[in-house]
Amino acid sequence: MSLSLPFERSMPVQHRWAVWAGPAVVAGAVFFNFGLAFINAQVMGLSASHVILAEAGVVGLSHVIILRNYDRLITPWYLLLAFLLIMGAARWCLIGTVDPKAVRDVILIPTFFALGIAAGPRAAAPLLLLLQVVTTGVVLFEVIALDLYSWLFNVKGFYIATRGLAAEAFWNNESTLFVSATRPGQRNLFPFLDIHRASSIFLEPVSLGNYCIIVAAYVSAYARTMARPLLVFYLLTTIILLVACDGRLAIMVTAVIVGSSLFRPRVPRASFFFLPVIVLASFAVDAVVDVRTDDLPGRSSLAAYVFSRFGLPEWLGMSRAGWAQSADSGITFLIVNQSIFGALAIWLYITLVPAEESREQAVFKRSALIFLVTTMLISNSYLSIKTAALLWFLLGTTQRAPEPAGRRRG
Repeated sequence: MSLSLPFERSMPVQHRWAVWAGPAVVAGAVFFNFGLAFINAQVMGLSASHVILAEAGVVGLSHVIILRNYDRLITPWYLLLAFLLIMGAARWCLIGTVDPKAVRDVILIPTFFALGIAAGPRAAAPLLLLLQVVTTGVVLFEVIALDLYSWLFNVKGFYIATRGLAAEAFWNNESTLFVSATRPGQRNLFPFLDIHRASSIFLEPVSLGNYCIIVAAYVSAYARTMARPLLVFYLLTTIILLVACDGRLAIMVTAVIVGSSLFRPRVPRASFFFLPVIVLASFAVDAVVDVRTDDLPGRSSLAAYVFSRFGLPEWLGMSRAGWAQSADSGITFLIVNQSIFGALAIWLYITLVPAEESREQAVFKRSALIFLVTTMLISNSYLSIKTAALLWFLLGTTQRAPEPAGRRRG
């Protein structure tokens, strides 16, 4: 039985403007870094403050839409939001350091989930189609006209200006792309293509790979009701994007999600055990591999290594600096910044609260959790607003039944 409110007790028909306002805000979350990079390269120099203001504006607009279309389905997510804000404030008081980013990282989850509920199920498909068309178009432009793309957006300069990265962190001095756009030793999956790791509107390849996984999750959930030409379009363009970003993890997770979508979960709430199982698996890998290579086994081993060196301050989220290597291990990063209690609360919410009553709900939710647990072993990229906003918004839109045509109103 679902811990969420029954599916039939959906909120009243939302105002017509929310159907486009919600997706517009999510599109802004996805695009704003791309736009700021252009401004930084072509108009004026930017700083971290500009990025913070843009993100704050996106989150603020989200809550305006949510509150104007509020319903009891949203209440659990606002309770989670309040809990995370209180935990963040308590942590600041205890460690004597104000760390807004730690709070910002996690409030995206309840914010965009609630926005998805407020916007409703009709808001998802047009948004995803727009993003897929633009992302594919930009990635083709990037691959075909790399010099022009590099000049227009100067990704390296943007990240140095707005993220505090040092120029030395970009090992390839000849490139103005993100540091991971080229791999040392050319360890690409498709070296015969002789292209870099593309980023499209996301500016760095990992987020493009994460975006592909999210698209695969949504399309897998709704493939049975999707028009055949549209399904073929998503299949072909997602393959293009996966090859372009050369994302090994993205390709693997996409394959797992597509395969698992053939089966509807028979044991309700079994997804709660995804994260504990993957953490235990990391310890098993560490016992066998015990290396820190830049691949899935190496990162899994790293997660266990970092866990084994946690002290009480890290478990309670009270360490000033946390563990230096936690940024390369998403689950340890979450605990260092939110405490074991905050991390557990987030995981309980995202596994137990969203409904699984329809096939679409069950498949998309399970696919989203597969994406999260695998990404958590590798990095903290799952917290980036560029993809987190889209993921949680889409999941939120699945929580309400489509409205009968006769009941729609402005």
